[in-house]
Amino acid sequence: MNKRITFAANWVYSSGNPATFPSGRAVIAGESIPIYTGRNQYRLPAYHRLDFSFTLKNKEKPGRKWDGDLNFSVYNVYNRKNPWAINFVEDDDRPGAMKAVMTYLFPIIPSISYNIKF
Repeated sequence: MNKRITFAANWVYSSGNPATFPSGRAVIAGESIPIYTGRNQYRLPAYHRLDFSFTLKNKEKPGRKWDGDLNFSVYNVYNRKNPWAINFVEDDDRPGAMKAVMTYLFPIIPSISYNIKF
């Protein structure tokens, strides 16, 4: 906008990471053992997020030995639940059955920082 004010946006997209999920299970001596078929035959959902930042720089003063700026930023502006991992756990509603539980990365995260350069 001018010498002191800066806006920035960053959009990140990645196709889903390859994953290997169990295709079945066997019970051996009362222990449930997962059975896997081919490696990396599945993909996690796509990952994407939008980040914004606003930076206000200090006024320039001759002879000052340091400079600084104030930054306001927001990570994952639209609060997308990006998949990080999928774990398989026993389903409480159906004993003996397994269900997939997705672990998500970070939700929306606002931050404020002050940077000093000398």
